Order: sequence, then C-alpha cells, then structure tokens
Amino acid sequence: MRDSGQSHHAGTEVAFNPASSVPMDAISNRYREPIMPTPEAGASLPSLLLALTLTSATALYAVDGARRWLDARHAEADRQALAGLIERARLQSLLEGRRLRLCASADAERCAERWERGALLLDPVSGQMISAFTPRARITLHGPATALDFSAHPAASVLNATFTLCTPLRQGWQLVLNRVGRPRMDWVERDQRCSTQ
Repeated sequence: MRDSGQSHHAGTEVAFNPASSVPMDAISNRYREPIMPTPEAGASLPSLLLALTLTSATALYAVDGARRWLDARHAEADRQALAGLIERARLQSLLEGRRLRLCASADAERCAERWERGALLLDPVSGQMISAFTPRARITLHGPATALDFSAHPAASVLNATFTLCTPLRQGWQLVLNRVGRPRMDWVERDQRCSTQ
C-alpha cells in the first residue's frame, strides 16, 4: 500500500500535491452572488421612464374607473330619492285632499327657475315646505320648464314631465312622468340635456 500522499484512480497513480490545492475561502467566495446588481446590470433611464409611465397610466385608469362607478352610484341614489319625493307628492295630495307643488330650488328653501341644484315640495296655499331634494356633488338635475302641481283629483292633474339626473360623463337616470305623475325610469348613456350642464 502506498502512503497517504498518493491515490489510485482508474489504475493510474496520481500524486497529491498539498501546495496546489485551492483554499476553502476561495471556493466558498466563488459561489457567493452579490446581493445588489452590479452597475453594469442596472436599469437604463429610458426603461425606468417607460415603467413609470405605464404605472402612472394604470393608476389614472383605475382612479377614473372608480370615479365613474361612484358617480353612477350617486346618480342611482339620487334617482331613488327624487322618485320617492314625486311619489310622496302624488300620494299625499290624494290622501290629504289638497294641492301640492313640486318646484325647482337652489337652496332647499324657496322655489327657483332652474332645477340643477334640487327640488322642493310645498303647499302652494300656505307656503309650508314639506320636503326637499338636493342632488349629491357632481350630479345635476334637469327638469320641466314649470313647477308641477299635484291635485287631490288625479283627473285634474296634467303632470307630463321629464327629469334627468346627470353625471359629468353625460350619463344618468331619466324619470319620465305620465299624466297622473307615475314615473318611468331609464338609464341613459348619452342624454342631450346633460351636455348643457
């Protein structure tokens, strides 16, 4: 048997030379990867600008979509509130046997000419305010040219009118009243009256 300085390999003898061995530190350092990329592997300015542009565009699109969704929900809530006010005017005038007036109002206190900021339900004889409707922010109301009088006798009422609740994108709800004040409601994607807000 040979000494420990030599070994057998496939029938040939190979001398082991301790001086030619690689230090263990060099072997372990060889397999260590740098945590941070080297400057040569960094991102270029155009690629960073492109990434920033894409991120900004995605964020703006998400914010715009959320705003449209919120406007549509506000218009839906206002539609329900306005329809409830109209139905209250119709039923209360029948049950109490008196005439009630639905008019445009800018301050929820007095009748006005334009409907954009809201509507008011009142007793035209006493001037007593019964209820008011004010649309939410970014929602605009368009209504008929004149106030609507709800009579105690439905046959005496002529209530044909159209109300439109508009979002900033000219979408919204349309409430079309028949002769006795019953509303039909439709969602409209583009309403000509909304373009004038």
